[in-house]
Amino acid sequence: MGVKAEQLRPGDVLLIRSPGRLWWAVRLFDGAEVDRAALVLGDGRVAEISGSALVQRPLAEFLGSGEAVIARRLKETGSMEPVLARAADLGEQRAAGQPEVLLALLCCSRKLRAAPSLRALQRSCLEAGAALTLAEPLTPGQFVWRCYEDALPEPSDVYTLHLNDLHNLEIVAGVPGEPGAGVSRRSGRGVHPDSLLAWAVQPLMRSRLAAAVAADAPPPLEELLMRYEQEMGDGIPAAMPGRAEADALLASLQRFAAAWSGGKASTYARGPLPAPLEMLFRATTDLCTAGELLRCEDLYTL
Repeated sequence: MGVKAEQLRPGDVLLIRSPGRLWWAVRLFDGAEVDRAALVLGDGRVAEISGSALVQRPLAEFLGSGEAVIARRLKETGSMEPVLARAADLGEQRAAGQPEVLLALLCCSRKLRAAPSLRALQRSCLEAGAALTLAEPLTPGQFVWRCYEDALPEPSDVYTLHLNDLHNLEIVAGVPGEPGAGVSRRSGRGVHPDSLLAWAVQPLMRSRLAAAVAADAPPPLEELLMRYEQEMGDGIPAAMPGRAEADALLASLQRFAAAWSGGKASTYARGPLPAPLEMLFRATTDLCTAGELLRCEDLYTL
């Protein structure tokens, strides 16, 4: 998957496969072969979320930083100036390019393969994400998507990127089905019906949220990823969680939700969920990953 600098134009999307176990896990959870996204700015520069900031770096440096790179371009022809202008506007946005934050978002919104260590792994992802997360940060894929999505004020225009082929829940948090209200506005995107979030917002589980506590911390994240990979390879079946294990998972989910929301109440939190969990649900409903940009039919691969 070689990409040559002379092939690229401003506004092109670069998707990268990064080395390391945490980035491997991001791809595994997302069901994708790429894990990070960047936007070509021109003049030999790209913009991407790296660590806790939006940064510009030399194109050659970015192309050499991964195991493989894929370049994609908008099928519609037109000026990329609105897209590039939006990239400049997003420079002051809170950012989170760490794989731990992406893993926390994916582990609660995607359907993951069952294994004995899965729930401990989800707890470890959520706790690691909570330790790093600023309130409602911009993730790498989200940055690129927002550059296109916000390029023009129309709800749908030539820059709109349609994402996500999941068939998800329309209203799971009890939000009224009215325009712009809560998670129902993004029907068909984001939160898988067999995900941790979908489980946590069921009426039976909602009644346990306030009392959910964890007695101990989960093992280290990389240790659990190694164990989970081994269990998947060996085909070891998973048992139903006990009450204590389920409550510990709910407690970790709420800690990550509180970190993500920054403790703010949401004007859209009209249902029975606590406001931080409602905000996390809305964020994962809107989540864009590098894998979704790779699957997006509004882009083509160079």
